[in-house]
Amino acid sequence: MNKTDRILASDNEIIIELAESIGIKAYRKLVEDYGGSHIYVSKTETVLRELRNNEIYS
Repeated sequence: MNKTDRILASDNEIIIELAESIGIKAYRKLVEDYGGSHIYVSKTETVLRELRNNEIYS
């Protein structure tokens, strides 16, 4: 079984959903760079609000 098959055979649904959402190659890069770290992913509305505010106040 190759690495991709092992990822998709995981019992952890979050791992599978994330890998399918961003792609296996991107998931493997994410794990290599940030494995073991706690990361926060902002909601779309938060990112868009920050962009809007930057445009207004610039």
